[in-house]
Amino acid sequence: MKKDSRRVPPRTASSTSAREERVSARERRLKEMRELPPAELNSEAEKLEGKIWKSRFQSRGEPVENSGQLTELKKDRARLLTVLREKDIERTGEVESGSKESREGAGTTKSSGPNGEE
Repeated sequence: MKKDSRRVPPRTASSTSAREERVSARERRLKEMRELPPAELNSEAEKLEGKIWKSRFQSRGEPVENSGQLTELKKDRARLLTVLREKDIERTGEVESGSKESREGAGTTKSSGPNGEE
């Protein structure tokens, strides 16, 4: 039998430590975000949105230097918006339901068909 030459090499200590460094850097960034006031978080979210749009249009017309940049920008913006939402929940003490029915209005009546039937 022929041995499969496409085996994945075992993880090395350097690849594991690089991953740990990325995770710890992300955790530090989250900690910094949680310390910022909501106004600054909103400002940062707007800046990131601008960078995302710029990166999208740049990638359409010319070769991209860092193809993972757009993904990282989106993830950073999502983290930032999550922190904003956490702060909003802390401030109001309310958690809105994410269901469609609750957003459309819970007390609405059923609409009848064109002939007055349900």
